[in-house]
Amino acid sequence: MLGGTDEPGQPAGGGHLRGGVPSRRAGLIHYVTTTYAGPGRPGTFEAVQIPWPEVEAFLGRPFGPDGILADEAILVVALLDAGAPGWVRDAEGWTDEAGWGLVGPEIVEEEAPAEAPMETRRQTQERLERKWAAERAELKRRS
Repeated sequence: MLGGTDEPGQPAGGGHLRGGVPSRRAGLIHYVTTTYAGPGRPGTFEAVQIPWPEVEAFLGRPFGPDGILADEAILVVALLDAGAPGWVRDAEGWTDEAGWGLVGPEIVEEEAPAEAPMETRRQTQERLERKWAAERAELKRRS
């Protein structure tokens, strides 16, 4: 169960969650920030999940009897009040055995900049000799 641990949950449809990080503000709903990857959705996405005990404690009843959309709207507002990222307003939701969650934007890893080719020992020596010669000439000019 994700409620504050690093153990993975298994969202419906065979996706998976990784690296749950608990988030809480005093008196507000408890949620977990994590990542989501699932079938039909290549890539890894930011995600938040509220464990079922927290959902039911916050709503004061089981999820869904008054309408899933109404409960989701209540939970989204609660997440925003608790400091969840703004993307939760329009995110796609899911439920699994661990809780109710929202899938956010894809995590895109930046490519490392191309490294400059390494200088050979001789190239380094020649570059430094030119630099030192220029510095010596500047010192000679100033004196």
